[in-house]
Amino acid sequence: MKIRINIFLTSLLVFFISSTSLAQTDTTAADSVVFQFDPKFYSVQIEACWWPPLGIEAGGFVDVDLFSNKEAQTHFIGMRIAVELYGYGSPGGGGQEYSDICLYARTSLRFSDFRFNAYGGLAFHTENGGGYDNDNRKILTRGGLEAKYFPFCKYFSLVLKASTSFTRESGFVGLGIALGYFN
Repeated sequence: MKIRINIFLTSLLVFFISSTSLAQTDTTAADSVVFQFDPKFYSVQIEACWWPPLGIEAGGFVDVDLFSNKEAQTHFIGMRIAVELYGYGSPGGGGQEYSDICLYARTSLRFSDFRFNAYGGLAFHTENGGGYDNDNRKILTRGGLEAKYFPFCKYFSLVLKASTSFTRESGFVGLGIALGYFN
C-alpha cells in the first residue's frame, strides 16, 4: 500500500512540475523569459493533518519566494524550510514516530482563496523512540503536494496534504488546518 502511495505521489509531483514550471515556448526572443528573480518572504505557518489509517502530521514551515511569473503573478518558485513530526500507527499506540528537518524547493500556484504547492528536497530524518544513534538518523529525499483553502481570512486555511520519501516507505496523506501569516 505504501509503495502505491509513493508511486502515485511521485507521478503527481512529476506531472505538476513538468506541466507548470518547465513549459517551453518556441521563441528565442529575450522577452520570452516568464520568471523573474524577485526574492521575498511568503509565509510562516504551523499545521496539523490527520488521516485515521495513516496517522498524524504536524509541522512548522517558512516559505520564501525566489522567482515570480512576471505575466500572471499566480505562479511562484522558491524554497521551504520545515520541521515535520509524523506519528504512524493504530489508535492506542503501537505505532512509530518520525521527525524531519527539511529543505525543499517549492513551486506554488496562488489564487484568491486557494493555494497549490508541490515541493521536493532533502530531509534530516530521525526515527524517534529508538534513541539518536546513527541507525535512527538518515538523510532522505522527500516530496509532496498540498492544497490549501482560505475560507475566512489569510491567517487560517484548510489543508489537503500528501507527502512521501523517495528512499523510504513513509508516505502520508491527510486533512488538516494551518495557522500562520501568508503574505
